[in-house]
Amino acid sequence: MDQILTIFTSTILLLFANLPRLIAELKNPDPARFNQPFKEFSKQDQVKEPNQDQLILFTGSSSIRFWGIEKSFPSDHREGICW
Repeated sequence: MDQILTIFTSTILLLFANLPRLIAELKNPDPARFNQPFKEFSKQDQVKEPNQDQLILFTGSSSIRFWGIEKSFPSDHREGICW
């Protein structure tokens, strides 16, 4: 029980220690945080033109980056996917 209380207390302290930074980020998010992912996507997009007949367009949440796409789509079907 003491270990659980210690972990809980540590978690709460870390949350409160970072709370001002988290609130500031929510109030004024930095749009430049997306620069690097877009640059990487642009590089991958220019490397090779995918076969237009085999394209699949995923739309919606950016959480698709966290999906298990390599399990859902075998490597021979993932040619044009940018993570």
